[in-house]
Amino acid sequence: MQRLLLSLVFVALVSLAPARAAWAGPGDMSADEYRTYRAYQAALEDPRVVKMKPARRLGAIAKNFKISVKALKAIITKGEAHAEGLVAENQAALEAALKESKVSAQVSFVELVEQKGTVIAYLAWKNADSARLPQEAAYLAEAAAQAAPLVEVFAIWSCTGPLKVFSAKITGRSAGRIKATRVEDFAATRYMRLFEDVHNRHAGSAPPDSKGCE
Repeated sequence: MQRLLLSLVFVALVSLAPARAAWAGPGDMSADEYRTYRAYQAALEDPRVVKMKPARRLGAIAKNFKISVKALKAIITKGEAHAEGLVAENQAALEAALKESKVSAQVSFVELVEQKGTVIAYLAWKNADSARLPQEAAYLAEAAAQAAPLVEVFAIWSCTGPLKVFSAKITGRSAGRIKATRVEDFAATRYMRLFEDVHNRHAGSAPPDSKGCE
């Protein structure tokens, strides 16, 4: 199965994007909280932190993260209670939600991958009507964002047989702005502008490859 490599530019975009609201979901932990908790765990292994007196470590890490010690403590409490197994919980919730979505019969691939605390979802669907690609992409992103609050980036693509006809990326924050009830009105205009690195073979911009298609 395909493992898309996200560009450094897009990863930077995620890092600089304003924090999205914490949504209720599997484990009740937001993407920002999860990423911060994993970064905290990594910081504890940093030789510079290890050399510090235990009483100074939390304050130093919080300062480096540019958050208060109180906020970091709250994230640690959540992380200790929910982080383990949370990616799998989000994947299960995502798979269940997509089965009830507007594109349920077309979804062909779902995988969540964690990269240093950032959770990326790889999603694919089968397309039979090229004119519906923007609508299908919007429905997919909307349903996925609501079901999997831990995901920061959705990397999606669509296949018509062995040919990849569409590919794009969208942050969880941007996907959360899509309303299913307005997809038919705004998919090709307002909502498509929420996606990054968009390639639509039927709009003159073919995806660079057909990996991940039959």
